[in-house]
Amino acid sequence: MTSDQVLVEGQGAASVALDEVQSLPESVPERGGERGLWELASRIDQLSAALVQTWLPCVEAASGESIYAHPGLVFATPDQTPRLIYANGGEPAIPGPRSVAVLVTKDVRVRILPGLSWAVTLKGRRLVGNRLLGSIGASSIDAFVTSVGELLTAGATECVLLEDLEVGSPLWEAVTKPGGHRDFTVYHPQPPQRHWWIDLPERAEDYWKQFSGKTRNTLRRKTRALDHSVQCARCVHEVPGFLEDAHKVSLKSWQSRRLGLRVSADPGQARGLEQMASLGALRSYVLKADDQPVAFVLGFQWNGHFVYEEVGFDSAYAESSPGSILLVRILEDLISRDTPRTFDFGFGDASYKELFANRQTLSGPVLLVRRSFRPRAAMWLDKGRQFITGVLRRGGKVLGLFGTLRRLYRR
Repeated sequence: MTSDQVLVEGQGAASVALDEVQSLPESVPERGGERGLWELASRIDQLSAALVQTWLPCVEAASGESIYAHPGLVFATPDQTPRLIYANGGEPAIPGPRSVAVLVTKDVRVRILPGLSWAVTLKGRRLVGNRLLGSIGASSIDAFVTSVGELLTAGATECVLLEDLEVGSPLWEAVTKPGGHRDFTVYHPQPPQRHWWIDLPERAEDYWKQFSGKTRNTLRRKTRALDHSVQCARCVHEVPGFLEDAHKVSLKSWQSRRLGLRVSADPGQARGLEQMASLGALRSYVLKADDQPVAFVLGFQWNGHFVYEEVGFDSAYAESSPGSILLVRILEDLISRDTPRTFDFGFGDASYKELFANRQTLSGPVLLVRRSFRPRAAMWLDKGRQFITGVLRRGGKVLGLFGTLRRLYRR
């Protein structure tokens, strides 16, 4: 992905296009309740010392996907793509770190018609980790949303993507408030879906007893039927072997054939996972059978929160259910050692997630779109595409074709 434009030059504080950010702070604001300020850089040494000192405690106090907002991961790839860092003085009444958020370049392609590649591309940014970190009381969140609106009206950024925002969360309530916002409109690229979680107990039997006897027997039969082994990658030196195996599986998975390659062995991805491991957050797994990798899970664990980030299996082994077998082995490992409090299946509803989960929420993507003709016209086109897709899907269900087409899609 290319950046919006070349915004950073030389050493020290970043030089920024005036239509993106009109001024940069020399330090993080000291008082809560004020509008937050932005810094933009392609390297961490281009940020003010005050912002970095604020940033780290915010990440270290959070959990789960917040690890992606760690400075070591945000700047893991040595490119010139500018990262936009938001900082606010936080809540006066709430002790602890100030508020920080990270926005990275994410252009959004809006397809015009289903099945066609024609699309409108909006210059956008993505909120890393889908959350504001640090002191996140009402005034801090409102200040952040206001600052995002000002960023959108500044000119270069047409939209800000929140990839998976939980319905009812403070940030959801702030961006979807009745009456809307002056500087942007809120668009839902798709309706919220069920988001599945596991609250992990200390004892394995307390988890597995939620399943019926028939389901437990089926899972045991599947795990015994396939002669397999499982490898867990947590350390830096284990990253190359994991990536090599996961890449091999990814090439043979239905997800890669239909959606594009899920895991690659390129140096950029390796650097990111090595940095994740160096922070103690990597926890990924590979299932092997017949002396070859047949399934993988790219996962990480941060502050008691395990995230099931990416998964794939070799389609040639589909009848043996390698994905389910690996998930069973992962849960056994998670409960037996260094047990996280929660297991997050990530965005997207699926029957296997419902089977293994014991809690659900609702979440979905939210797009904050500048109030100008081009981005709003793109949203109108996308609504039309969604309507046509919905009609076709309902027609397929009526004719009994939807399930068949879905199975063919995943072969």
